[in-house]
Amino acid sequence: MICWMRILAVVFLGILTSGLQSQSLHLAIPPGQSSAIMLALEDYKPKLQWLANDTLLLKPYSDSSAIKLLRILQAKSYLAASVDSLVQIDSLHWRANLYLGNPVYWVQIRTDPGDRNWLQAAGFRPKLYSGKPLQYQRFLQQREAVLQQAENNGFPFAVVSLDSLSLQPDGGAEALLQIERNKYVRFREIKINGDVRLPQAYLPAYLGIRPGAPYNASRVRQTPDRLRELLFVESTGPPSVRFSGDEATVNLALKKKRQAGLILFWGFCRNQMPPTGGC
Repeated sequence: MICWMRILAVVFLGILTSGLQSQSLHLAIPPGQSSAIMLALEDYKPKLQWLANDTLLLKPYSDSSAIKLLRILQAKSYLAASVDSLVQIDSLHWRANLYLGNPVYWVQIRTDPGDRNWLQAAGFRPKLYSGKPLQYQRFLQQREAVLQQAENNGFPFAVVSLDSLSLQPDGGAEALLQIERNKYVRFREIKINGDVRLPQAYLPAYLGIRPGAPYNASRVRQTPDRLRELLFVESTGPPSVRFSGDEATVNLALKKKRQAGLILFWGFCRNQMPPTGGC
């Protein structure tokens, strides 16, 4: 009986140990690309191990670790990087080819002359991209700045994209930055939901959301902070916007602050307080 228990324990320990062992991926590197790959992957954590000048060890290996490796390469302008010809050697080892390709750089980003003022206001300078590595994340940040510029000047449905993208054999890229403004929208009104009664012109003037003014997304986003500064009202929910045709209505859920009367009374009391007495 004891013998069988020992055998089962050894088998169980073997299964447990094999389950804890991590898988590894041997990546074959094309000739002449080892130095470039080593430099591009210097930020990868945990550090990668070179088995030879033409083989890179990725351990532990999983789909997520391979995707992480490719994203780092693509962030370093190697947009064509890929892992090809994946083959399983045994239960713990895999083999594949790592293709790097040429680093992609901008030759030119063309723009419409009519968009020049918008692009300058958003800090987008097409000339600064010429001859520079194509870092897609940086382009996305610049695109977001252009979109915000549009949203704050009456075009909440604008679309910014790259069109007519062409790649040269040496990795040079050329494209047209296209801005579709779409519908021009103006503020219609501020609609209050709640028990608050204010002069009609007060909140539009205070929040900078005046009827007929161009739609401005930043003004809407600033609304909760601006309302918190008021002593007599408070928000009961985030603002919402309803678009109808070429107009936008801003909906505010408000209620009176409970302490508003006390604050006003205390202010009056302090103004009337004698030098040696209370109210």
